[in-house]
Amino acid sequence: MEKGKKKSFVEILANVEMWIAMTALFAVVAMNLIEIVLRGAFGHSFLWIQEFSVVMMLWMTFMGFVKIAYINKDVYIDYLVNKLPDRLHDVITLVATVLIIVFLVILAGFACRLWYQQRNVVTIVAKIPQIANTTPVVICFFSLIVVYLDKLKTTLTDLRGRKEGEH
Repeated sequence: MEKGKKKSFVEILANVEMWIAMTALFAVVAMNLIEIVLRGAFGHSFLWIQEFSVVMMLWMTFMGFVKIAYINKDVYIDYLVNKLPDRLHDVITLVATVLIIVFLVILAGFACRLWYQQRNVVTIVAKIPQIANTTPVVICFFSLIVVYLDKLKTTLTDLRGRKEGEH
């Protein structure tokens, strides 16, 4: 980031979710390390560790993906698209971004429905609310919609700039 430049809402959102992902990673590694030491040294095991680990891995994965999408490091095969003229490249990026947004809106709808259905369900051993598994999914999809809407805005600005540059 340039010195003195104010961070955008999307950048702050991506950074906060990355911190959440890193915290979840730390928690799952720390708790499993404690579990391994206690089991090896004292023969004691936490029955709930597997359910806790699943929850933390979901938070880590879905929160971390928002930052990956924000910095454009998600999987995207762009060899052919990069060989095209800039204007055509922008049009293809525009169409792809719109399709991604539509897909994310549909996924967010299904995730919200699942979250609602799981509101009174808990895991078998640890009694962790199932919405702890679904919440990062819902947050991720809505955050990705924000990220891709920002990318759409940037792409449209680039297209307008190229069009004005031609005249």
